[in-house]
Amino acid sequence: MIKDFFIKKENIFIIVVALISVFFVVLGFLFLFFKTDTVDGPRVIPNTITEITWGDFNSKILDKKIKFPEYMYISEQKESNGVGVTIAEFQPDDFLNYFSNQNHISIYPNGIDAPLFYGKTKDSTYTTNDNQEYVRTEYLTTNNETWAIKLVPKKHLENWQTWGFIWIQTKIQNKEQKCVTESGLIIDSIDCDPYQGQRIIYSGKISSVQFLQVGYEVVNKNSFK
Repeated sequence: MIKDFFIKKENIFIIVVALISVFFVVLGFLFLFFKTDTVDGPRVIPNTITEITWGDFNSKILDKKIKFPEYMYISEQKESNGVGVTIAEFQPDDFLNYFSNQNHISIYPNGIDAPLFYGKTKDSTYTTNDNQEYVRTEYLTTNNETWAIKLVPKKHLENWQTWGFIWIQTKIQNKEQKCVTESGLIIDSIDCDPYQGQRIIYSGKISSVQFLQVGYEVVNKNSFK
């Protein structure tokens, strides 16, 4: 009887060990399954563009390795209304921080399902170091300062929809939202009706003109052909 008792106790021990092992195997699988490919950079922001050190990020969405400033955060994620890569100076609260008031660069190879109801703009052409041409749209504040830049490739790129684009945005200090009518009249945002041709416009002071150049550097460092 004593021998049978020890045998049963040994069986219980084996079962417990097996259950613990299965638990950790499942836990490891869940970690790998839900893990996002995110790189966190150090929080020392360079004073000039020449001080930037560059890291590499393996983008599954763009199917290539892209270079980014190591002091910034980079992540990618698929969402219902947008697919792409975000590079930001501060850890984004979520991937689709398109309207957030911080310095960031977003690469949307398939565009996003949202219209751009923004006001004063200025169009031109931008050519990268490897001769890629983009239609450049600068978005202006009420003081005619550039707060965001949209780059749309002139030629269809592999794995990109024709409406894909790159968005470069800098922070606006003391930002206030207004609205501009088709005639150029600025009104309060509470009376704004984008579906009638009226568009959102911001007032405030651009905090980092340098960051717009950082955005261009990111584009120049990477070929999206």
